[in-house]
Amino acid sequence: MLASFFLPGGAAQSGWTSYPPLSVICHHRPDRCGSIGMIFLITSSLLGSVNFIVTIVQLRAKGLSYMRLPFFVWAQFVTSFLLLLAFPPLEAAGVPAADGSAGGHELLPAERPRRQRHGRSTVAGGGNPLLWQHLFWFLAHPEVYVLILPAMGIVAEIIANNTRKPLWGYRALVYSIIFLGFMSFIVWAHHMFMTGMGTTHQRVLPGRRR
Repeated sequence: MLASFFLPGGAAQSGWTSYPPLSVICHHRPDRCGSIGMIFLITSSLLGSVNFIVTIVQLRAKGLSYMRLPFFVWAQFVTSFLLLLAFPPLEAAGVPAADGSAGGHELLPAERPRRQRHGRSTVAGGGNPLLWQHLFWFLAHPEVYVLILPAMGIVAEIIANNTRKPLWGYRALVYSIIFLGFMSFIVWAHHMFMTGMGTTHQRVLPGRRR
């Protein structure tokens, strides 16, 4: 992914969200390198999260129950589950994205004409640009908490250590980050206001006016 900055044409030119139509017209090598780099990065994060989960569950000290774990360990535990559950959809979307930058058509709508190939205009087959947005934000919203939860755990441990007092409301904090991790998986659609989603509840009921 970093090497793509030094390739002819510069780095990927489809933005950090890789939204169509920009992502589907940038058919050059840096975009393909960025997509392939993303696939490798996601795979390494998945393996790392499995490592954290197995270590916390199987290698705790004898007598160390879950509710006696340091709060930072709980933050890492929840973060690892977020990575384990949120990254596979983006990796599944990253393969067609890499194929699209190489000339594929999985994420293009069926009626969209493609670029000229050997003097003929080809047509994409059966894709949907909104599918990429769903899969991307299903990761990108939990990803916010992947970044903030370890930081919250670090701050809590530093404050508790320097004040020489146990962490106040430990159980409530543990339950809250578990609930926060759960909620982060069901609200990704609020990043997709411009896609036309959720129009059913906006319709005027029969016999009533706005």
